[in-house]
Amino acid sequence: MLSIKFLVEDLGVFERDKTSLKLKILGLVFYIQFSSLRRVAKALSKMYRVSKSAIWKWIKKFSEKINVNLSKMLRKPCCWRKAW
Repeated sequence: MLSIKFLVEDLGVFERDKTSLKLKILGLVFYIQFSSLRRVAKALSKMYRVSKSAIWKWIKKFSEKINVNLSKMLRKPCCWRKAW
């Protein structure tokens, strides 16, 4: 978690300080582990009231700074499916 904290601080990902930086970093770490906005929002809501859309914005800002594509990979068709 410390390496993500240093990365976020060095890149200057978040400009506003309405929500603490520690909570935003924790949200990023949870999203990397859980891959679900709903689960992350539920876990973080124990400490601070946060919405799924806020978490999505944090993830989007972070991915823009480190040039990561969040789009889903297309699945290869299974062998039992017929290709149309």
